[in-house]
Amino acid sequence: MYLLRWHFSDSFFFLLLAHSRYLGKCYKKKGTGAKTRIIELSMVVNSLEKQLDPGIDRHCFMEALIGVHVITGCDTSSAFSGKGKWKTVQPLQRKGERYVRAMASIGEEWAVSKETLKGMEALVCQLDGKKCQNVDMLRYEVHCARGGKVEPEALPPCESSL
Repeated sequence: MYLLRWHFSDSFFFLLLAHSRYLGKCYKKKGTGAKTRIIELSMVVNSLEKQLDPGIDRHCFMEALIGVHVITGCDTSSAFSGKGKWKTVQPLQRKGERYVRAMASIGEEWAVSKETLKGMEALVCQLDGKKCQNVDMLRYEVHCARGGKVEPEALPPCESSL
C-alpha cells in the first residue's frame, strides 16, 4: 500500500499509468487541514475507464494520458492558456480513438511521426471547437474571430512548436 502526497500533476499522470500496470493499492492525499481527503487511485482509473466509448482500448487510453500531460504543459513544455488537462482528456474518452493513438505514441520514438503530429493537431483544433485540422489555420481563425485583438498567449501553438 502506498500513500502519496504531491502538488504537481506530473506525478499524478505518471502514477495513474503506473497504477494501471504495476502498483497495488495506492492512495493520494489531497488538500490541507479540514479539507484533507484520501483518494484511492483505482477509483480515479475506474472512473476514467467507465467514461470511455466502446472500442477505445483501456490500456492505450491510460498510456495516452502521458501524451496529454506533455502537450498540455509539464516541466518541459508550455501549457495551453485557459485549457486544463482534464478538458483535454474528454475528447479522448468520447470518439477519440485517433487522439488516443496519437497521444499514446508520444515518447515511443525520438522523432514524432506525421500521423502522431496530425492527431495532435486535430486534438488541439477540437479543444478550440473548430473544424480545421491544422493548428496554423486555427491560429488564423482565432485571430480573425477576435478582430485581431487577441493576446499571444490566448492563441494555440503553431505547428512548428507543437
